[in-house]
Amino acid sequence: MIWQLRENQPCTVVSAAPCSPSLNNLYQFLGNLRHGAAVIVWYMQGIVSGRWQDKELLLLDSAVEPEKLLEMRAFNEQEELFIQKQGTQWMCRYILDGEGETNTDYIDTEAPLWGQVRETDGQSVTMVDEGRKLKLRLPYEGAAEPGDYCFLRTRNYILRLSDGQAGFGDYRYISVGKEGGMG
Repeated sequence: MIWQLRENQPCTVVSAAPCSPSLNNLYQFLGNLRHGAAVIVWYMQGIVSGRWQDKELLLLDSAVEPEKLLEMRAFNEQEELFIQKQGTQWMCRYILDGEGETNTDYIDTEAPLWGQVRETDGQSVTMVDEGRKLKLRLPYEGAAEPGDYCFLRTRNYILRLSDGQAGFGDYRYISVGKEGGMG
């Protein structure tokens, strides 16, 4: 795993009131994103991915099914929208880096994903793990070749307590790409 510490960076975190799962609510939350974003959705029946662009959710290999959505992350270099089903309600959290009154320290990390690239179309890759018979299409930044490995970049926000202890208070996805993409 590769990591990089950044200190005293401005950040905004907003949590929305719980709401019922619906296509309207999903688009309302996604509308808060300032930029296009990679999207990963966990449904009861599997994981799908896609993009949020031009105010439209474009999933690869699947239709949007809000009633079956367990978790979703829409993310880019600057922000993330996280939706998670808890009971019969959605809980939502939005993080925007680089703006806001809260200064925070964070560590960016890169961790390898299972499998290797089998196919690529310029915006996504199909990852395959032959030994476990797993296959997954993911949004991907940059050029990829069959046989490449992919890495998930995450930002881990450091929470400092009044007694001097510190730990990670939250985290978000940044991107999926080649190793060494943190800059």
